[in-house]
Amino acid sequence: MRADVSVDGGRIASVSNLHEADALPLGGKLLIPGLVDVHVHLREPGFFYKEGVKSGTLAAARGGYTDVCAMPNLNPPPDTPEHLGEELSAIRRDAAVRVHPYGCITMGQRGRGELCDFEALRPQTVAFSDDGRGIQEEGSMREAMRRVKAAGGLIAAHCEDESLLHGGCVHEGEYARQHGLKGISSESEWRQVERDLRLAEETGCPYHVCHVSTKESVALIREKCDIVINMTTAGGFGVPDDERILPLDLIPEMATMDAGSMNVKGDFVFHNSVAFLEKLGRRAQELGIRPEIEVMDTGMVYTALRLIEQGYIKSPPHFQMVLGMENGMAATVENLVYMKNLLPPGATWSAFGVGKAHLTILMATLALGGHVRVGMEDNIYLDAGQKASSNVDFVERTRRIIELNNKRPATPEETRAMLGLRSRQACMDYALQFSARPDRCG
Repeated sequence: MRADVSVDGGRIASVSNLHEADALPLGGKLLIPGLVDVHVHLREPGFFYKEGVKSGTLAAARGGYTDVCAMPNLNPPPDTPEHLGEELSAIRRDAAVRVHPYGCITMGQRGRGELCDFEALRPQTVAFSDDGRGIQEEGSMREAMRRVKAAGGLIAAHCEDESLLHGGCVHEGEYARQHGLKGISSESEWRQVERDLRLAEETGCPYHVCHVSTKESVALIREKCDIVINMTTAGGFGVPDDERILPLDLIPEMATMDAGSMNVKGDFVFHNSVAFLEKLGRRAQELGIRPEIEVMDTGMVYTALRLIEQGYIKSPPHFQMVLGMENGMAATVENLVYMKNLLPPGATWSAFGVGKAHLTILMATLALGGHVRVGMEDNIYLDAGQKASSNVDFVERTRRIIELNNKRPATPEETRAMLGLRSRQACMDYALQFSARPDRCG
């Protein structure tokens, strides 16, 4: 889409063809919502020779980031309100974007010893981390999680067991062997990941693992988080086909397949050539991944049926009907019924309506025996004039509607069985086997 944007008081007032004399020429640029980086190093106070609040946030602004979360690797580290105050002063003085600081977990950010006063730090911090150091003692991490949860916070952990480093400098693998370097075992990371996942489950503390780098850690996280993973292949403006298909190498259970090209706005076309769909279908079958066939009109249904007939999509297929997109099929119950009746025998299907049609299509889909999709990608309003605070609002309301229909939401394993996916254990085993192949990293 090409248009002129009017900005009033720092907010977008209108989008149209304005052609005003004092316009700032931005031809060839993209206008997108501000990006957020949850792990940055601004190094001030203490290490200004590495980076600073001013230079770091100017770089963020240049890249389209309006909010960044600053790690606590500072001198002094933000382990008390007074030390945090030094960082906040630098932020107020020099920040070009919004900066949300992390507080430390331990005093001095040492990874051991006395814990910080989380209650005192929480009002001005986004979360807590000793980034660069793992919390070495299980008892300390358990108590930290207990206190952080009570304070309404989150722990972002750097997982590294110092007793397993043995003076290594790089990953203990083929590169280290070829270059005569002392390696660091994967166990130094995954042992703490394993411990922390158990403690997070025990304490109920919100938990994030920073910079995961081993296949064992990925497997542990996947084991603890029982969800069906569906990766997008939509890509972006001008992204090559091979890059769009690359997320399949992460071995999700499902991946999107948009079964045709579509006019979006202006001169922007969401491009999905038949050649791309054939390539995507072949790769999905090689890896045992089930396509989620997204269809925005009946022509896309017929394209998918041809791909099924030609063997690029295995039967029975799963369809996601998308109604209400501009230049797509209108979100009406009549259109939903018509599209459903085009699907082949044995197909599973889901549907959603964009925007104000969301609830109508949701209820009709349940009545017709389909599955449903909800979330803020498709709609931001729970009711007229009432915005949802998060995806949770939609999920909770949908659950109530499902139960009023004398049904219940499926468990992840039941979902896998209904959609013909691998079992959870088979998926984890295959992901580990795939990541261990000689042509893969690690």
